Amino acid sequence: MAKNDFKAFATGDDANVLSQQDYEALVARSSGFQSGIAQSAQMNKVLRQSSIMAAALAQFTADYSGQSSIDDGTIAALEANVVAAIRNATKASILLVDRGVANSYAAANTPPLVAGQLTNGLIQRVIIAHTNTGASTYAPDGLISSPIYGLGLQPLQGSELRSNSIAVLMRATVAGVNNGNPIWVLVECVGGPQQVSAPMHSQHAAQFANIGNFQGLVTVSSNYTIPSSGFGIIYQPPTGSAGGFTITLPSTVGNQGKTLAFFNSSDGSITLNAVNFNTSYGTGTSIVLPPQSTAHLVCDGLSYNGIGGAAGAGSGVRPQPTSGVGQWCDLLILAGPIGYISLPPGGTWAYFYFNQSASQGGGGIAAGATMLLRGSAAGGPGISQASGFCWRIA
Repeated sequence: MAKNDFKAFATGDDANVLSQQDYEALVARSSGFQSGIAQSAQMNKVLRQSSIMAAALAQFTADYSGQSSIDDGTIAALEANVVAAIRNATKASILLVDRGVANSYAAANTPPLVAGQLTNGLIQRVIIAHTNTGASTYAPDGLISSPIYGLGLQPLQGSELRSNSIAVLMRATVAGVNNGNPIWVLVECVGGPQQVSAPMHSQHAAQFANIGNFQGLVTVSSNYTIPSSGFGIIYQPPTGSAGGFTITLPSTVGNQGKTLAFFNSSDGSITLNAVNFNTSYGTGTSIVLPPQSTAHLVCDGLSYNGIGGAAGAGSGVRPQPTSGVGQWCDLLILAGPIGYISLPPGGTWAYFYFNQSASQGGGGIAAGATMLLRGSAAGGPGISQASGFCWRIA
């Protein structure tokens, strides 16, 4: 065990020392003792004042450096041991006990902090009593509370502060964050999910909204504006929806790397609005998703870029025999001098037919209309046969 050679002088209960009040009033305290005989009580007080602090510092050095404080007349070893003791002493962290409630955290320091000590860089280590369920605040020693933000400089969302775990909070004031007012930054909390900033390079940690896994599905059946917290979600109409509505995307500013996914499972088209698009469905401020199509978009901070999806080059509609989008019909007329091909009513149709005669009339077939096919000349051979198919695509 390390020992201490430096001992305090005149520390006994009956020590012959001047009282503190008399010592503070002593003229010699500022001028020093002059020629003549000094009173023993005065000298003992002076010696005790200096020796007791020397003894305390030497004992601190021995306790925290593990090296003995030796009175051998040298300074170098003592100085090195003092430095080692200070370094070791500051390694020990003070843990505060959470005295607040979920989302409103509080703790008491010893001695209590005052307002002037709430400066940038101040660290508080708190044993959390209640898991947070959303945005949270921290107020030490009854001082004004400030919001807790994650490392991404956004308010907490829930479960970042875990019950019975240690949270490390740092006081900070960041321009543009919380209107320039102070915040507590959650540096870490054992067992709690960590918030990170949007990645800028390949080795940066990714936000959940930026990766291929989606946190859930939101059903949309009418005009809808996606909130800024709505990234990393798949948006889809409910079963039987007729479509025909518009979805407005969040601002691109500050959301680079975040993704959105859409599946238009309705019978009609869905319009997406944003500041700018670069997709196979088109560019500009608006794109249209046809029925049964998908789109996977990623934000680059300026535009939404298509990185995946189906039906970008077509409708993505599957043929089926019943009425509605995807209906498939045969087109056929038999031989004769004149004939008609008719499309069923409603919707938009794609069609193909082949006529074996040399000429024909008409320019195109609209839904519910017909195309007249004629023979090569009046009284001529007529149409030997015309056949084809049609397909409703919208």
